[in-house]
Amino acid sequence: MILDDAGFSYLPGTPMENEALRGVSLEVRTGEVLGILGSEGSGKTTLLRLLKGIIEPTRGELTLDGEPAAGPRGAALLRDATGLVMQDPELHLFAATVEEDLCFGPRNRGMGREEARREAALALERMGLPYSEFKGRNPLALSLGEQRKVALAGVLAMRPRYLLLDEITSGLDGEGRRRLRRVILDWKEEGNAVVLVTHDMEELQKLADRVAVLAGGRLLGCGPARLVLEDASLLEKAGYGLPPLLELQVRLRERGMALQGLTLDPDDLAGRIAAALEASASGGEAG
Repeated sequence: MILDDAGFSYLPGTPMENEALRGVSLEVRTGEVLGILGSEGSGKTTLLRLLKGIIEPTRGELTLDGEPAAGPRGAALLRDATGLVMQDPELHLFAATVEEDLCFGPRNRGMGREEARREAALALERMGLPYSEFKGRNPLALSLGEQRKVALAGVLAMRPRYLLLDEITSGLDGEGRRRLRRVILDWKEEGNAVVLVTHDMEELQKLADRVAVLAGGRLLGCGPARLVLEDASLLEKAGYGLPPLLELQVRLRERGMALQGLTLDPDDLAGRIAAALEASASGGEAG
């Protein structure tokens, strides 16, 4: 899936026109996790809506498998290939029972009743919720964390090639986050793509193969996750506060410590500080 010089404006041609994305060229590759990082209003959610086919670029082009994803046919192709999990789980939940909710998407895509139930059960078990225990429960009566898991399971049950996740870790406890990481990595390893929008740099460090940074609707940079997340200048241009570990390293450099590069790995940082201190001590002794 490729965005080529894509842009999108809300209410175009009116006094309230808002250009949410401008000139974005980006490839979403199967078999990888692409992280999307940016402050509020940077265009992250609009980007996901484009990839899902909810809206079409008002300029530029989106292609899927080499074919333009435009018009009714393009929107249908995107709907079949992608699954979007939004930040608010209650937007996904509408049926009287968890089972009905989970089976709705697969049935809508042409699966038979029993096949839909099998996919629903597998997806819910992936999220750590026993199907036999939860299938008859009212999804809106679940805890926020359980709602998030059911919402994601409902999308997984449709087996999308492109899984689009919009800030879905809030409301999950430590175990829920660990399980979600495993689900994301498993989905990638099965040959699918995951696009992960999050403010959590630790999550991106653990999960993302590449990270794209947005600001003001523009793509400031995209590259290997480690390089992007350690680029203090790029993060500051995006109006993004530095992670504590990067902030510490910047301050140490300002105080004269000769640190080599930047890192988000605490163990790596400890080694670099030790090496810098040793080099400083050796230089002092030589003098």
